[in-house]
Amino acid sequence: MAISTTYDEATRTLVLTVEQDFTFLVLSDFQSAYQSAPLADAYIVDFSQASFIDSSGLGMLLMLREHAGDGSADITLQGPNEEILRVLRIANFDKLFTIRP
Repeated sequence: MAISTTYDEATRTLVLTVEQDFTFLVLSDFQSAYQSAPLADAYIVDFSQASFIDSSGLGMLLMLREHAGDGSADITLQGPNEEILRVLRIANFDKLFTIRP
């Protein structure tokens, strides 16, 4: 599986760890990961194991945002490398998500 999850019941936080490049190839795994988990108050997408994101990956982040209530839940993008961070900033995703390098 390309995405692993951890759910903390005490904080109602779902951590989605991206275990390969964040592209169309992980769409199904990513959607299943958050749709099958309890609805959370906070989401963390951990990019520390990914080296690349494409436009499909950006779309998947927007789908997660919609699933989480279009801004009502806190979504943090954690650990992106310089290339992923550059793409996120060009797409102005730093305005929609909290990014922690």
